[in-house]
Amino acid sequence: MIWLIWRHYRWMLVLGILALLILMALFALNVSTMNAAYQQPNGAHCLQKGDCNLVVLPGLTTRTWYSLVFQSFPLLPFVVGIFLGAPLLAREYEKRTHLFVWTQSMSRTRWLSTNLMLLGSAVVLGFGALSLVATWWSFVQDATFSFSPWSTFMIRGSVLVANVLFGLLFGVMIGAIVRRVLPAMVITLVLLIPLQIAIWNGYPYLFPPSSQLEYNWKIVYGEVVGILNDRLDDLILSRETVGADGQTPINVLDNPCPDDKLTGEALRECNEKNFHELVKYHRFNEHFWPLQLATTALLLTLAALCTGVTYWRVRR
Repeated sequence: MIWLIWRHYRWMLVLGILALLILMALFALNVSTMNAAYQQPNGAHCLQKGDCNLVVLPGLTTRTWYSLVFQSFPLLPFVVGIFLGAPLLAREYEKRTHLFVWTQSMSRTRWLSTNLMLLGSAVVLGFGALSLVATWWSFVQDATFSFSPWSTFMIRGSVLVANVLFGLLFGVMIGAIVRRVLPAMVITLVLLIPLQIAIWNGYPYLFPPSSQLEYNWKIVYGEVVGILNDRLDDLILSRETVGADGQTPINVLDNPCPDDKLTGEALRECNEKNFHELVKYHRFNEHFWPLQLATTALLLTLAALCTGVTYWRVRR
């Protein structure tokens, strides 16, 4: 059984290892370039202003690499789910080779478990190594470039590995249900799109956010708390205008400070007393890892559900 799986996926494994080594080398070169520039005169100022566009390799700069990573890494669950997960069982059913395996004193459960264990382990190990390098690169970039660290949340840490594993098992489930390779690949693509959009937009709500009144201009003992623009390490979830109690939303039609009755200092004092901006946000150094764990748990739960459906379908 293991030999058959090796025959099916040996070239894909070799190509995957080569791609992993190339990506890790490019990440390492990118970090080395940023560190070297940071140690040069005026290098730190240039990097933190975001004016630098350092050459990593001929034709590849730090900004180009950031754009490539930001745009391509979210596609990894699709690639794994469509080209590795969906054909895994669908090919066996379509070619009817599963009947040969089941007549060789091997149960359906063992046949499925062997496939999932070997391919799942390869995916976790490969993308785990890639995630470690991508996370290292992301933290170095956070310290040198003026990019929001939340922009790479889904492609660093344990979330990347869990998301790719979910894509794999989702594709396997669709293949077990449809039992035809091409339709399984198409359906996997169509269904993964809204699921990934929901995960990308929904993960900030998996952990309670912080909230602050006058986020951009709050003053305590003469010192400004917050800045005039949003902090790069904050993920803003919502803004709303609330009343004097700091909680009740203000109805714009019920203005407690009408311009036709109050003017000058009285109007200003009324506005300061009755209108407050309430901002809900996640601060990077406080909520990043709790959100990583919550998102990873969600993705692993979805992956487990897909696995359960796959076993149920194969046993029928």
